[in-house]
Amino acid sequence: MGACSRDTDCPGYPQVVCMDRRCQKVGQNCNDDDDCPQPLYCINHKCSAEVGKQCTRDRDCPSYPHARCIRSKCAKMGLSCSYDEDCPDYPYTECMNSKCVKVEPSCRIDKDCPQNPARECVSRLCIKRRTCTRMEDCPFHPENKCLNTHCCTIGSSCYDDSQCQAEGYRWCVRGHCIRLDLPCTLDEDCPYHPDTVCRNGQCVKREKTTTTTTTTTTPATPAPWGPTCQRKCR
Repeated sequence: MGACSRDTDCPGYPQVVCMDRRCQKVGQNCNDDDDCPQPLYCINHKCSAEVGKQCTRDRDCPSYPHARCIRSKCAKMGLSCSYDEDCPDYPYTECMNSKCVKVEPSCRIDKDCPQNPARECVSRLCIKRRTCTRMEDCPFHPENKCLNTHCCTIGSSCYDDSQCQAEGYRWCVRGHCIRLDLPCTLDEDCPYHPDTVCRNGQCVKREKTTTTTTTTTTPATPAPWGPTCQRKCR
């Protein structure tokens, strides 16, 4: 087909669009990407040129909800995956039920996020909580830090737990509000250990209880939430 600089240069638009300065037919039936001529993608059983097109919202993508707007470009949803990292637009997409889906934005605090699985508001996205072995395992680091073996965002300054309630699901440890709801095996797995400890497979805050004769420590168990995930999240 002929040369072009924009879609409307192509005879037969919108069934023919401009791609790489050449007119390209779209809309052929398909079952997967291999059924479509490059650089088209199979979206909702039709060969589509929308992947990579500029957008400002999801509905700017013609195949929405099978394509959605991620970082100002249309991206294909529903790719097969086993882990979040399998998804091309991770961490803006994640693996849910073995399919890549968009991580929903528009959060300010953890309370804005659904908690099954447990999620934390990071860079205005509701990110699954996860374990880590290095800083790079945590999406959006250094805002999201690897503390011992848990990815954590450091919340507001605090003196006691009540000051953390507004942020949701957080506890005051070492003067900052942090989450303590990921699984653990050892006390050393927990953020800010020894101020936190592992009890019954979950990190909890160590609280001091003072009596007239002795000082003991008792763990304060956070409220349980939905399932959390290991470093690679399904």
